[in-house]
Amino acid sequence: MALILSMVTTSTTELITRHSLGTFQLSPNQDIECTKEGLFLNAPLSSAYEICVRTHCLKENTPPIRKIFKVPPKELLFEFEATCKLRYKENYVTVLKTCPAQPFCTTIDCTICSANILNPECWPVAAILGSGIVLYLLIAMCYTICYVPVTVGKPFRLLLQGIYDLVQLLLRAIIICACGFTNALRKRRRQQNILEALAILGLSLQGVFSCQMMNVLSHHIKSCTTGERKSCNIGLASVIKLNSFKRDSCLRLQHNGTTIMEVQIEWNRLNLLCQRSSVTHTRDAKLVVIDSKRCAHMGSCKGNKCADINSSSLLWYTWVSCLAGHMLERWCSSPGYTYL
Repeated sequence: MALILSMVTTSTTELITRHSLGTFQLSPNQDIECTKEGLFLNAPLSSAYEICVRTHCLKENTPPIRKIFKVPPKELLFEFEATCKLRYKENYVTVLKTCPAQPFCTTIDCTICSANILNPECWPVAAILGSGIVLYLLIAMCYTICYVPVTVGKPFRLLLQGIYDLVQLLLRAIIICACGFTNALRKRRRQQNILEALAILGLSLQGVFSCQMMNVLSHHIKSCTTGERKSCNIGLASVIKLNSFKRDSCLRLQHNGTTIMEVQIEWNRLNLLCQRSSVTHTRDAKLVVIDSKRCAHMGSCKGNKCADINSSSLLWYTWVSCLAGHMLERWCSSPGYTYL
């Protein structure tokens, strides 16, 4: 008894129009259909299109005229939704097409592939042919590797020898060109080397016998006295900063852009002046030790005042005794804190 199952599949299409100006009418020639391989698209009036099925997309700037969009086989096994975007001048039309799942055998479109060889019930002839081709190639490869005597060392040796000779020839040509270019430069630069050496020597001597650069720091001092009449004295002091490692310096005096005098100065000695500054402040101190004793049997103890005193009990400060007129009043004039 055979059981025959029939499955009716339907597809739905949803149109979403987007336009920038005025109204837009869909073209009656537009056609999008589901096929066994994927989608069939025919929109000759559109200028560009873009179609996507999940992550698999196709975009072209030409009108889709009877275009077949192949969907990967793994997407055809289940119901999928395709998004098609058509462009008509400055208007866009988005078409959502839902296609039903296709049988597994119809999605196989290859001969030498694992899907065809491992599923011979779909296409027996193609599966047998693909299996035979793969098996023949495996046996031929194993026989070639294991039994055919092929000398591999000599071809590789000849190839390496040719590469070595070519590299050696190139190096010799480069060396010959470099030597010829160097000899030509040597002949031209002999006189230039002499002139450059003389120029370097002259610059060195000029640096030895020339004066050092100085920094002149000017300072204006204005002193005024106010009395019956106000008198002011203006003094101009200039400090010249010299380099301690070079004793000679030059000074040029100018007035209204005209050089009046050029003076060469040579300093004889260097005096270091130290400015005193107070770091800490101290005063004279005198250490005085005052001892006071009190007999245990003298005085009066009320309650447990004397019995509760132990080694960890705290004593009062001396200033309490000073306020009370204690006998140790000499401590009150001492700086800091003094404890009993």
